[in-house]
Amino acid sequence: MRIGKYLSHYGICSRREGEGYIRQGRVQVNGETIQDLGRQIAPEDQVIVDGVLVGEKPTPKIWILHKPIETITSRQDPEGRRTIFDLLPENFPRVVSVGRLDYLSEGLLLLTNSPDIAHALERPSTRIPRIYEVTVCDLPFQKWGLAEKGMTVDGMRYAPLKVEILDDTPTYHVHLTLFEGKNREIRNIVKALGGKIKKLKRIQYGKFSLENLGKEQVQEVPEKAVQALMTELNLKKGLD
Repeated sequence: MRIGKYLSHYGICSRREGEGYIRQGRVQVNGETIQDLGRQIAPEDQVIVDGVLVGEKPTPKIWILHKPIETITSRQDPEGRRTIFDLLPENFPRVVSVGRLDYLSEGLLLLTNSPDIAHALERPSTRIPRIYEVTVCDLPFQKWGLAEKGMTVDGMRYAPLKVEILDDTPTYHVHLTLFEGKNREIRNIVKALGGKIKKLKRIQYGKFSLENLGKEQVQEVPEKAVQALMTELNLKKGLD
């Protein structure tokens, strides 16, 4: 197994981050600091990152975070803005986010210590529904028909959305269900339709819902639900 995949499987970092670790001289194999990004790791090899032995792969876990607005879905921000990792309790396990929510969006964000789970949930081919509650204005109801058929904006093709209009006031609420979750998809579609977004909140991702979880709060998903998801996604518990 290549070193990048090895580190990712053990929840140390993503494969891309692992390449950075190697370039920075933070990774040792059998007592030797390595520089080869393609280094193959055998079961008997001893891998150390930042002086800590990489042990058994942790039990896969998932957490639900209620992301507030004005928070970056990233580990670091060049502009010094608050990130979702600033919200997590001290000594929280190393996790990756499942997809992203942009700076001005709020709501449900899944975190996991398993990059395999994250990648599987993000794949468009899985067609996992993401439901958003959106407050919009300056957008006639009938224009949603274009989004329900699928549309192209600035050369980007967006799959059909499921649209449920919740009220009929000038500034109204709508539930939008996406099955791909491309970057800024809802914002780009609403802008192309001539409307404006006042609030964008994700309330559900697959079988996971935000329910009454308060802003900035994080809640662990029960182990049985995680194992059921892994079975559904055809993921194995151990390394390949």
